Amino acid sequence: MQIHKDQIDSIRLLSLIGKVDDENAAVLQDHLQQDIQAGVRLVILDLRQVDYISSSGLGVISAKYISLDVREGCLVLAHLNPKIKRIFTLTKILQVIPHFDSVADAAGYLKALSRQQV
Repeated sequence: MQIHKDQIDSIRLLSLIGKVDDENAAVLQDHLQQDIQAGVRLVILDLRQVDYISSSGLGVISAKYISLDVREGCLVLAHLNPKIKRIFTLTKILQVIPHFDSVADAAGYLKALSRQQV
């Protein structure tokens, strides 16, 4: 798995590429934890190029969603391909974590959310 980091205003964008499996879920966790410790409160995970996600990957995403939520932040998902969306749907994660068809829609949601919290 590769992780590309970008910034959209105060929003951290992590674009994941490849498989989020048991071996590299810890790498994703480390990236997210470093950002959270650095004060990042708004995160978009762009999953457009993810072709597999394990239960460990789902666990990391769910845990970091909760971690940000208790810090008055938010983690959202963008660009879920049909295969990955099915996994998130079956596990009912999409009932909790906001998800969007595009990074632009996700960023708009987070910007509006951050304005409400001010």
